[in-house]
Amino acid sequence: MARLIPEVFGRSLHSKAESKLAERFRRELPDDCVLMHSVGLVRHSKKRWAEADFVLVGPHGVFCIEVKGGVVDRRHGVWTFTDEHGHTNERHEGPFDQAGGAAGALHGWLVDADVRRDDGSRFQVGYAVMIPDCELHAAGPDIEPELLLDFRHRGVTLDDFVDRIGSHWSEKKKYAPLAPDEVERLAQAIRPDFESVMRRSLKAGLIEDEVIRLTEQQRQVIDGLAENPRVIVRGPAGTGKSMLAVREAMRLAAAGRRTLVVCHTAALAATLAASLDDLELVHVGVADVLIGDVVEQAGRIDELPDATSDYLRDTALPDLAADVLAETGPRFDALVVDEGQDLFRGGSLPVLDRFVRGGLEQGTWRFFLDPNQRIFGPARVGVTELLDAGHPTRYSLRVNCRTTQQITEMATMLSGARMAAESPINGPDVDTLDDWSMPWPERARSATLEMLDRGLSPDDIVVLVPSEGDRLSLTKETPELFGRDGDRAVRVETISDFKGLEAVAVVLAGLRDLENPDNRRAAYVGSTRAKAYLAVALASSAEVSFGERVSDYARETAERIREGRS
Repeated sequence: MARLIPEVFGRSLHSKAESKLAERFRRELPDDCVLMHSVGLVRHSKKRWAEADFVLVGPHGVFCIEVKGGVVDRRHGVWTFTDEHGHTNERHEGPFDQAGGAAGALHGWLVDADVRRDDGSRFQVGYAVMIPDCELHAAGPDIEPELLLDFRHRGVTLDDFVDRIGSHWSEKKKYAPLAPDEVERLAQAIRPDFESVMRRSLKAGLIEDEVIRLTEQQRQVIDGLAENPRVIVRGPAGTGKSMLAVREAMRLAAAGRRTLVVCHTAALAATLAASLDDLELVHVGVADVLIGDVVEQAGRIDELPDATSDYLRDTALPDLAADVLAETGPRFDALVVDEGQDLFRGGSLPVLDRFVRGGLEQGTWRFFLDPNQRIFGPARVGVTELLDAGHPTRYSLRVNCRTTQQITEMATMLSGARMAAESPINGPDVDTLDDWSMPWPERARSATLEMLDRGLSPDDIVVLVPSEGDRLSLTKETPELFGRDGDRAVRVETISDFKGLEAVAVVLAGLRDLENPDNRRAAYVGSTRAKAYLAVALASSAEVSFGERVSDYARETAERIREGRS
């Protein structure tokens, strides 16, 4: 059985074809073979960086192996690769070019690093191509049939395939078999083991690099947004909804459409505006403020009745703004709404219906939302009918591309909301500061200081609390840590104000209990703002309900395991 570096059992590789072949290599090759997945190559002759899908080292030699799943075609010199979902991408470089280029880059690196065989000679590097899902009936000077395994060879063991490619390359260079110590030395040179001391700031950066990759689900949504005029995208926290919203606003603007981007909170609006700063055709606004601006600009603000702020926000302002817009006409060609569930509470949708050309029934719009994050109150009765009238295409995101497994698990336990978006990213344990005899502000300060002492920057950390009163109290009590000035000043924000945003590290503090559904939703929102590090410092009054949540989560997890759902 071959040795895999890294161990890939239980991990999702770049494609199903790679995952299946990795397991076959393990089973069908002998113990004296080492298989390395996804080897980066920085010495490529044509690229700044390249990658070999697999590098195989064994008695037969060392080979770079390029894997292509799905259907492979070439038309007019352009290679087309179509996956199982029907998505295609095109390249001028074919799989044999990629495999050969990778082999050349690896050989060049081994020469520069002066890695030699026992007799002092150089290691030679061959290559091969595996296309297991289709038959590649092709010929040409850039295609070597002896180095290809496709669907026609489905009955051939990989041991026999390696024998074939080993014979091919040894005949070319009179390549003697590698001794066991040469295999080990070469594997260690290509993917060496090492130890280092990693500060939290660096580890956080590596986690961030890992979680920002586009998932296959996100690629499908991107394709769907380009093909459908009205789209609703649902997904739990961390599935990349805001990133997709920004990307879609950019695409619409690039197509010449004047686009309105709307959300509920000012902090999120500022972040979205910064991402879209260079696009003249995009306007970013907070829904309630936008409605008020329309009324005020039209000189109709004096017509508002003397009513409560809730009435002004939820009834009078939307109705009056709709009347004004009826007179002035639509202002935008397309609408993008982030954190859309927050706009269902008030009267924003009737106004947005007038803002976009064609309205919500026939216009171009995209709503990105997560019902689990509805912390500003229940949806207004009948408000979503305006969206349903447009017969939107609906997509669901389930793959977490922001937070770690540990943070996802803690968010689920605190809130009771089963997050469909399981994270593939392993990270540090969540710090649960459950010394209930200590006031939660002291525990929050302790957690923050520990993060700073371990190398995180103040800009990486945010402390999230339930209310503005809690924020003011914390900043007043410890101005040197939570004030606005100073080298170690750490932000303190309310959970609602920070909604839709994210930070490398979050200290979730001050929630009084986890019995109240609103508090559980706040715990969900607050904890899922963290990308790499999370510390939880609940108020002492939450001790009982926290223990109940831990017990409930343990029982639910055991049931899922027993039923084969986890």
